[in-house]
Amino acid sequence: MMSPFIILGHIIGLFRPKSDFDVFFFIPNYGVGGAEYVNAKILEVIRENKKTKLIFTKKSYATTALHLFEHPNVTIEDISKYGDNKYLYFINIMYRGIMASEILKQKKRPVVFIGQCNFGYKLTPHLYRKCHIIELIHVFGIEFSRVWMPFTSFLDTRIGIAYNVIDQINDYQRKIGVPEKYIRFEKLNLYVDMPERYKKAERQDGLLRVYYAGRNAPEKRVHLLYEIARRISKEQVPIHFTFVGDLKHDAPADADSFAAFPGTITAGNDMYEFVTTNDVVLLTSRKEGLPIMILEAIKLGIVPVSTPEADIPVYINESNGYLLDDSSEESIVRSAVHALKELAANKELYQRKSAAAKATYHSNFGKQIFDDKIRELFTLK
Repeated sequence: MMSPFIILGHIIGLFRPKSDFDVFFFIPNYGVGGAEYVNAKILEVIRENKKTKLIFTKKSYATTALHLFEHPNVTIEDISKYGDNKYLYFINIMYRGIMASEILKQKKRPVVFIGQCNFGYKLTPHLYRKCHIIELIHVFGIEFSRVWMPFTSFLDTRIGIAYNVIDQINDYQRKIGVPEKYIRFEKLNLYVDMPERYKKAERQDGLLRVYYAGRNAPEKRVHLLYEIARRISKEQVPIHFTFVGDLKHDAPADADSFAAFPGTITAGNDMYEFVTTNDVVLLTSRKEGLPIMILEAIKLGIVPVSTPEADIPVYINESNGYLLDDSSEESIVRSAVHALKELAANKELYQRKSAAAKATYHSNFGKQIFDDKIRELFTLK
């Protein structure tokens, strides 16, 4: 049933203006989040030496991170108007033919990058192994595995950003009988491209400043953040909460009584300016890889208080932060309240954890390590 639309797409593609590209970069969108940040940093490296076409396939609900993808040597095409519309799904299928046609017309064998992108995976069978395909997976989920699993044989290089996520994917593949030759991942160590001029502000007024920045997605469990802040407020502990992002419209009616909601802050320097004014980053997620929010925080010496998801326990422990008891939602709230009250009451304890958090970042993460790995994966050395 798909074939006529794929063929039509190939025909349309033949009449599109021809441009030469070294890399075709497929990602869902330019929204605010850790996955988008990682995608942007990969693009920043490869565009130095390779002419790149960047394709957004899903609608972006915030534009505050779009500037991270806008570079010389990068051509952007947003196909979300057609590719992300269930009523025009036949156009999504047709676009696979259009994009395949453009990729197959290249003079040199191009690289196709898929940043956890449904459209990118479904495109791979139509490329006839005439390009090098790189996949990046940020988090593991059974539901999303049904998207990429049928296309593993077309993937040349597979990248994961968290040991825990890689282990989960590999274990799942073995469990369902995927051939061992397809169970191969390379680990990509992340970094935060924060200029050295940004320093954490010292606490002046006795308040412990706590923040979360991100989406109100189900896996983020922001309702637990609200409950933690509510209980702290009721006990009149000197702690101030700020929740950044498009969150206010879904927040409870009493939210203004226990937290500030500044809305979405532009990624990059504006966000870094905000982060430096805080003391603690609070995360209650049930599904993560290795959050950029955590890396931004520990680079500055901001203490993380987080659920022990994916690779977070690899780097965060009792010496440099707190791992919450995630046996239930109530235990998460109680352990977070306890941790925050302890930090607010004991400045010396806070300073020890802050120094240890900063040391953890500098001993494990760095731009040069990241850039060299990306150049190696895209054969840009």
